[in-house]
Amino acid sequence: MHGEWKGPYRRRLQKAASERGRRMANRRWALDRQRRAALATLTAEQYPSRIVRRIVVIDHERIVREATFWSFESRRSWRRKEREVLTPPSPDG
Repeated sequence: MHGEWKGPYRRRLQKAASERGRRMANRRWALDRQRRAALATLTAEQYPSRIVRRIVVIDHERIVREATFWSFESRRSWRRKEREVLTPPSPDG
């Protein structure tokens, strides 16, 4: 009972899971390298840069915040910008 997790079967399962994880990580890194190489070959004229969305927030008729969302930015960047621009200003500012 105390040694159920030990033994050749469990070690074999652990090794198989580790190898599978390693293969998946290598594939993910290879795809990322391909994506970065493709982006590196683009010139400024080829890069798709257009404004997708722009948010302007005016508070108290004197505090203005703006966020511009570009087509080449990540969704994570978009969420961060949106969160920053929609967060109300501090009471003293």
